[in-house]
Amino acid sequence: MEYFIVALMTLVDPVFGTQNVYVFTKPHATIQECKMYAVANIPQISETLYKNFGPDDKPSMITCVTEKTIKEFAIPAQSSGEEI
Repeated sequence: MEYFIVALMTLVDPVFGTQNVYVFTKPHATIQECKMYAVANIPQISETLYKNFGPDDKPSMITCVTEKTIKEFAIPAQSSGEEI
């Protein structure tokens, strides 16, 4: 099973009641590996989120989830994530 880093952002769209979500595309073999990678690379993760969402929409949660979980909660987006 593969795990991916996912960031749930803070701001809520007043019309749709949704929050921005960012999925990083680099897969990890275990949840422990994914979490350790996220902690070790938080500066790069933060920079990517800042570039995509600006200074006001900060991450409320950064976690690791399976592809199945991502697909279950996926909402079509204009752009995809990136590998860091």
